[in-house]
Amino acid sequence: MALITFSGAAPYTKAREHKIRWTPRQRARRLCFVVNNSRFLVLPERTQYPNLASRVLALCLKQLNGDWQTQWGHPVVLVESYVDESQYCGICYRACGFAAVGLTAGCGRSSRDYYLEPGQPKQLYLRELRPRALDILRQGRLPADLAAHEDKICGPCPLRATQLGSLLEVFEQFKDPRRGHGLRHRQAFVLACAAVAMLMGAGGYEAFEAECHKLTQRQLRALGDRQHPKTHRSTAGGRVLWSTPPALRQK
Repeated sequence: MALITFSGAAPYTKAREHKIRWTPRQRARRLCFVVNNSRFLVLPERTQYPNLASRVLALCLKQLNGDWQTQWGHPVVLVESYVDESQYCGICYRACGFAAVGLTAGCGRSSRDYYLEPGQPKQLYLRELRPRALDILRQGRLPADLAAHEDKICGPCPLRATQLGSLLEVFEQFKDPRRGHGLRHRQAFVLACAAVAMLMGAGGYEAFEAECHKLTQRQLRALGDRQHPKTHRSTAGGRVLWSTPPALRQK
């Protein structure tokens, strides 16, 4: 009778960020608590049933948080959906408590770093799964059940390679106290990666590793990583902080 799917939230939407009013650092760490209703289809031959779309959506929203925790291990507090109002009215979303907060720019993502020319803007709808979810996402400290997950999360680094180069220069001023064979990475590179991870909200070594995995090849080179002589690609990636001696980790 219907098809409905939920996925991770869009990395950035101007209307959503303006509505929540959280900082870039908060968005990087808390975006996982926002879910996108990416698909919702009711077959045309079923439209004779009154309020079918809103009833299906309401039932899904009631168990969404529980299902998400079972599958991904953390709760969600906010749901978003994008509606092309040149073709659809979005009535079922309004009936389920969603609020229209603004239009998108109309760009379509074609790959990781490239976007198609602006097309038809879509209306962004938001619906709180938890009371005062918008206030919770922007406040300084999350409730205990959310804060436990936030400490393990960091978002992709938004800094350009030219900006990261100045960070490397700071750590190159320090002498490397390490001695012996088997040192894979320069101290300046390790410390620069750790600093970037902390700026992005990483609260532990697992989050440090996750953040390093998200750095692009250009960002890694700007932070001082060596390239493989044959592949000309990074030799570190997410392994950088785990390959350092325990003594340096403690420092």
